[in-house]
Amino acid sequence: MVLYEVNLEIAERKVPDFLNWLQKHIKDMLRQKGFKTAQLLESNDLNQDHFKKYTVHYWLDSKDSLDFYLENKATTMRQEGLEKFGDDLKADRRTFQVLKSQDLT
Repeated sequence: MVLYEVNLEIAERKVPDFLNWLQKHIKDMLRQKGFKTAQLLESNDLNQDHFKKYTVHYWLDSKDSLDFYLENKATTMRQEGLEKFGDDLKADRRTFQVLKSQDLT
């Protein structure tokens, strides 16, 4: 399993429109090859610059699926948000490979 993490900051005045758009965007992302599930997280951190912070965790079946997405689909998928929100939206991304999973049982 691979985690693709997208950290987002959106101007507070744009939050309602952004969240409506983001829900659709997440569904579109989950239609991509290898994308299995997503979690939308809202930061509890106080923000002094009038931006609200969100994170989306996308779980993929393999690094190959992530590489395919990044090489062939990412630019197109990112473009709509950039066009719609411009400078009111900031994003950065990270990827992780699962080394080990465990639980209490």
